[in-house]
Amino acid sequence: MPYNILFYSMSSHFEWRLGVTNRNRQLVECWQRDPRVGKILMVDFLPYSFRRAAREVWKARIWEKDPNTRHMGWGFKLNQESEKLYVYSGVHPLGIAQCVKKLDFGEDFISLSSNPMDTGFLIQGKGRVFDAVDDWRAHPAYAKYTKRLDKNYAEIAQKSDLIFTVSDSLRKVFTPHKQVHWIPNGVDLDHFGRTDIFVENFELDSSSSKIPHPIAGYVGQIQDRVDLDLVAKAAGELPQVSFVFIGKVWDTIANEVEDKFKNITNVHFLGPKDYSVLPKYIQAFDIGLIPHKINDLTRSMNPLKLYEYLAAGKRVLTTPVEGVKISPEFVIVAKDAAEFISQIKRILAKPVDSIRVQSSVQPHSWSARVDQIFGHIDKILRVG
Repeated sequence: MPYNILFYSMSSHFEWRLGVTNRNRQLVECWQRDPRVGKILMVDFLPYSFRRAAREVWKARIWEKDPNTRHMGWGFKLNQESEKLYVYSGVHPLGIAQCVKKLDFGEDFISLSSNPMDTGFLIQGKGRVFDAVDDWRAHPAYAKYTKRLDKNYAEIAQKSDLIFTVSDSLRKVFTPHKQVHWIPNGVDLDHFGRTDIFVENFELDSSSSKIPHPIAGYVGQIQDRVDLDLVAKAAGELPQVSFVFIGKVWDTIANEVEDKFKNITNVHFLGPKDYSVLPKYIQAFDIGLIPHKINDLTRSMNPLKLYEYLAAGKRVLTTPVEGVKISPEFVIVAKDAAEFISQIKRILAKPVDSIRVQSSVQPHSWSARVDQIFGHIDKILRVG
């Protein structure tokens, strides 16, 4: 029988509709196409503060019935978003059991979570699975909640049947649990492998001028993990190279970004772009960059952009963060600023066959990751 999955997400379906993509979204999209999966009840990221609760109420409009609504209760709403996918949006978890019953999940469903701020998944279903995406205790956004996260991680390690981690080093958070498996991120090969669309010339938001090649590009949230000093130094020493950043600049570093780059004319921040058009921007890169700091947070991560750059046929230059050594020929690791700068020069001076670059990432599709996940679930939980 197919798996029914109760999934506690680390983001909301509303954010996905706005173009946000992450590991959660990619897994859910694969599950919807997979005959091994029956129904999916996705629990939008449960609010952990009054401010977050107010935001969730507004985003999901949980007081308002719409054509997709299948059930409503005080403080929550259940919508059907596709044949398989149902979404629970609410300010509390109290209606989840009602929705599980309404969808006729039975007793043998999988309860899987990526949200360490809530451990409700541990009391439901036959198989309790946690998918650890980064160490949230090291994230600046959750600095106030480290004690809560310490407690929750310990409970997850004690009570889960199975744990997956996005990075190898993250496994130690859950010792001495014996069923902890490293399953890195993946990539939608068809989406990012397209070569028929590209941006021939980047346009600056503030003028009609063009951003010249060569372009060293970055996609993703511009937050504390980005080494702005490294970028500024590289841009200063390589004025002929355009450094292009695509993604939202977090408020926490917006002033620093403005101050550091106001007089550096070859660094360009173009803002976020929808996932649907992201491949055409990456196709215009000459190098894909991962200029991340080395700290507890980046040691627990596995950058999605690594796989996306490679799938687009672009070589990658990165600092020595976790999990990037998947293709030594096409993923170049620079240990310091001097090497980072010299490697940019070397990569630009040596053309490469993009088809060979793309072939290096073929084993890392999201479908392959889902096969790994189900392989462990079948073996350990023996569901179905």
